[in-house]
Amino acid sequence: MADTINIPPADTVIDAVETVATDVTDVITGYEVMADRAEDGLKPVVTRLLVLHQSHAATLADSVKALGGQSEDAGSVMGLVHTAVATARDWFDGLDRSAISVIVDGEKRLIESYSDALSRVEGHDEITRLLASQRGDLEAQVIALAR
Repeated sequence: MADTINIPPADTVIDAVETVATDVTDVITGYEVMADRAEDGLKPVVTRLLVLHQSHAATLADSVKALGGQSEDAGSVMGLVHTAVATARDWFDGLDRSAISVIVDGEKRLIESYSDALSRVEGHDEITRLLASQRGDLEAQVIALAR
């Protein structure tokens, strides 16, 4: 008897990808503020992460559309929180290399979002590969930032 492959329902896959896309958009919102305010030592890090997340967001949006979903992601209230945190940190502490720990924490939360989505799309090989690849990109950035 052949093994049965359980492919999750399309709406589950779409929801999982949309959730990650929202989280990525929220992070982008915070990095956009940071990019404008970051001091020279932090600016290359923020710019690199911003470009990476923008690329991921575009790919996720394309995937949602290909799956039959609507890609109209404007983020969530967490985007406003990221903006407020970046702005407050700039006002009180400045956005210098000391902000790396905050960036790493945010990236780790995003990695958790990818892990959650991966558990929901197990069996959908294409989306699993996409999410695993993007999560791997983030894990590499966290490792690089920890050095």
